[in-house]
This record gives sequence, structure tokens and C-alpha cells, in this order.
Amino acid sequence: MNTQLVHNKTYAHRLPPTLIEQARSFANFHEDGVFSDKHITGIGNIAGRTLLHTIITSLERIAFNGDPLQFLLVQTTYQPFISFFHQTGITDEHPEYKGIPNYSSAIVIELRRGSPPDLRDFLRIKFKNGTSDHFRDVHVFGHHSDIPLTEFIYRAENAAITSNKQWREVCNSSDGFSNLSLPRSNVQAAFTGAFAFVSLLALFMLTKLVKRSRARAREARLRLPGDEVSEVTVVNYGAISRERAEWYGGDPTSVIARCDRPYVAAVG
Repeated sequence: MNTQLVHNKTYAHRLPPTLIEQARSFANFHEDGVFSDKHITGIGNIAGRTLLHTIITSLERIAFNGDPLQFLLVQTTYQPFISFFHQTGITDEHPEYKGIPNYSSAIVIELRRGSPPDLRDFLRIKFKNGTSDHFRDVHVFGHHSDIPLTEFIYRAENAAITSNKQWREVCNSSDGFSNLSLPRSNVQAAFTGAFAFVSLLALFMLTKLVKRSRARAREARLRLPGDEVSEVTVVNYGAISRERAEWYGGDPTSVIARCDRPYVAAVG
């Protein structure tokens, strides 16, 4: 609704009065309840806890004179704003900051050196709610002025999430998400059963496909009417053809003229 109100002139003229304020109030109530928690380490502050690690490590580097880091810019969505305000107690002094901040909101954390005789490093935090507002000082952890860097780190470091592994463990160990996670053995058993089912199904489909292909091949053969005839070929394996002449009762040593031979047979 807010996007249409800003960019759609027709929608803006037809929107009933006070409807956008009511919708924004409901959205602020919902998002503030989801992304906040009464404890700094609560699961509702997961967005702010994830951002705290970047804030703390950057401040430690800037405070160290030998580190080249002097400025850090973090771009994020509105959820860490809500969590950070609740974690540090800003909403106790400024309840109007509960809910979704306006577009282009910004938090500035400035590291300052204290005046003599206290030369410790202090933090000054400012917040600007949207482009139409200006930066205002906000105080954290019950302070009404700048907070020492060491105290800020001491109060916030235990709530910071430093890795993806820790983020997963925090989510799985919470009451809201523990019922959704399954034991690893059950997950492996379910995966094995699913894999076996898919394999058997694929084997069954492959068998049906092979049988269908063979049946179609048999039907495609051409059969002529009548009995089938086989052609037999006699192969000569090197026998030498010879003529055989024989006189019944004659002298086998006598010379016989070709024309007088009574019988000639060629044997292959």
C-alpha cells in the first residue's frame, strides 16, 4: 500500500482517509513483535544479534591505532533496526521507534576519544528516521550520554552471532523452531527410502519400455504367404574332378578311344 501510495497517483486519490495509517500501525505491531525479544539473547532479536558481530569487530579495529579501518558502511533491511533498538534499550526511552523505520533510515555509531582526564573511547549513537528527519542522539543500555566502548562490548558481545554455524544452532535450539527440526537418523532413513522408491520405479519403467520396443519390432517384420524356403549351398572343399571309365569285364590296361567309352561320370 505504501509503495502504491508513493508512486501511483490514481491509487493515492482513491485510497480512503486514515486507511494507510491503520495499515501501517498493524504492520508495525506485527513486525515489532516478530523481530524483538525481552532478552538481548532472545530468538526474536536474531537480526540484531547477527549485525552485532560486525559492529563490535569494526569498532575494535577502528579503536586500534595500527588498523587502517576508519569507516564502515553497512546496508541492511529494517529488521536489524527493530532488534537493535530493543536489545540496547532505545525503545524504553523512545517508544515511537518501535516498528518499521521509514525508507532511507540510518544509524550512526561514532567512536570518540574522551576529554582529559578520562581518555577512554566512547560511543555516540544517532538515528535518522527517513529522509525527512534529521539525526537525533539516542542512548543505549540506560545511559543518558555517551557510553564507554568497553562497556558496550561487554554488554553486547555475548549476544553477537559470529558464524553461520552458530546462527543455525541458535535457531534450532529455540522453542519456536525445535519442533520443526528432525533427528539426523530420521532424515537419513527418509532419504534412503525415497531413493529406493525412485530407483525401483525407474527400473520398472525401463522394463516396460524394453518389452514394448521388442513387441513393436516383432510386429514390424514382413511375412510372405506360404511356407518359408531355405536355400542350401554346397561348397566344394578342394576335391579334384576326374573322369572314370570302366569296361565291365574288359582289360583295364588297354587304351580306349574317347568315343568308345561306355560311360563317363564327373565327380566333384
